[in-house]
Amino acid sequence: MSSGIVAFAFGFPDTVVANLAIARLAYEEASRLSAPIYTQHEVHVHGAEYVDAPGPQGPIPTLRLCRAAVQWAHLRGLDEIVIGAAKPHLWRCIRDLEYAVQEVNFPIAVRASGYINKVAPEDWFRGDSQQWYTNNRLAWYLRDTILRIMPMFIYARIAS
Repeated sequence: MSSGIVAFAFGFPDTVVANLAIARLAYEEASRLSAPIYTQHEVHVHGAEYVDAPGPQGPIPTLRLCRAAVQWAHLRGLDEIVIGAAKPHLWRCIRDLEYAVQEVNFPIAVRASGYINKVAPEDWFRGDSQQWYTNNRLAWYLRDTILRIMPMFIYARIAS
């Protein structure tokens, strides 16, 4: 199986503790699998390829990164995407990647990196992000609950 790593930022800017942890886990997973890495500018990993630069509102939406990642994987002939993400963000990364794969009907498997469990839970919410909803657990879960119950067709339009 030919794998690629997709690392999702969790906050903004690149110096956020969560993004440093995601960069480390993506690098470790990529080293183990001899896999390329695709990520956002907020996650600096040596040798990675990057999606478009963030806009004035910060990092690009999760689904937009997923759509770009699926194209990236397809162009490289990869048949598996391994996700590097903050644990609270993981469910949406999986859902959005699977949705993006279905949109284009490419045979690409999606799974989470086991390295996610090496990050201490308190490192995800340190209060050092410029995005209000990644600064504390309550803000994240309030916003995330809305995204979780929102019908996918609405979510896909908003995230495009």
